[in-house]
Amino acid sequence: MVARRIALCIALGATVLACASDPNWGERDAFRLYTRSLEKANRYNVSALISQRDPQGGGWEVVQVERDKDGHVHKSVIQPLAYMGIESVDDGERWQTYLPDQRVILDQESSLKHSDFAVQRLKLASKNYRFSLESDSFVAGRKAYCVVARPTHDELFSHRLYLDQETLYPLRAESFRGNELQIEFFTKDVAFPSRMDPGVFVLHNTFGVKRITLHAPVKIMSAKQARKELGFGIVMPKGLPYGFMVQEMQLSTDNTWHALVVRLSDGLARATVYEYPASESGISVMEHSSVRVIGDVKLQIVSELDEKCREALLDTFEDQLVKQPSGHRWDLLMP
Repeated sequence: MVARRIALCIALGATVLACASDPNWGERDAFRLYTRSLEKANRYNVSALISQRDPQGGGWEVVQVERDKDGHVHKSVIQPLAYMGIESVDDGERWQTYLPDQRVILDQESSLKHSDFAVQRLKLASKNYRFSLESDSFVAGRKAYCVVARPTHDELFSHRLYLDQETLYPLRAESFRGNELQIEFFTKDVAFPSRMDPGVFVLHNTFGVKRITLHAPVKIMSAKQARKELGFGIVMPKGLPYGFMVQEMQLSTDNTWHALVVRLSDGLARATVYEYPASESGISVMEHSSVRVIGDVKLQIVSELDEKCREALLDTFEDQLVKQPSGHRWDLLMP
């Protein structure tokens, strides 16, 4: 784990040095601050109370977050009442979530193990966004830098990130376009204690609780491998719009359905495309999603992007399809 963090810091440092060689370095200060804020090897312990949008579209939730210098994270939901008592611990290897109503612990691989994607996203962000600094602000009583990232494509939202001036910890994030403003999260209270009790990063009250181990999605390296594993024709995009690129392909290991998961990003915005046979029910239609059936394959894209942008991304998937000579299945047109 330590080796991964060192490698990430070296890569991030290389990005910063590349910016420093830019004759317009003064204009790159905002990107430098953003880069440093993403470093995993944070030098500060953090205890924060955060209000964030429910990722499932159920309004707002208040979460208590603790993180130590080694990257261990503990989160507990304070509000709303329906989610109160849900807590999770992530030690960089395993991510455990306790659901009190079901009396179960979901145990899965930590997402922090795949930190190499931070470097890829930085490269895309520097290409697809123009970074700048706005006037300093105060968030949760802390003085903050205000970093703004404006996309090179007008169809996308701009992003505003408020970073604590002492620690570069993100205190608030929002997206905007014209008169539209969407707050992603904001910090209600924050402290940076000199030490943290290791017991904070252990789930308690777990006696008699059922533990369910969730297997991490299998990473796929090629479309050919995906077709072989899934047993049906899959679709891959080429020439994605708005500066998006494929970041990762995974196979769903859920026994109830077989699907390819394609993760896309332009550096800041993200989208996930699920591909599965049109005959299967797949996942339920979610907020901020679009569905399309192409031949015998169903595609569902989930993203905060507006519908026009989601459909444009799906168009590039459909553009890569050709009908097989048998006439019974669609597949990827390989170079």
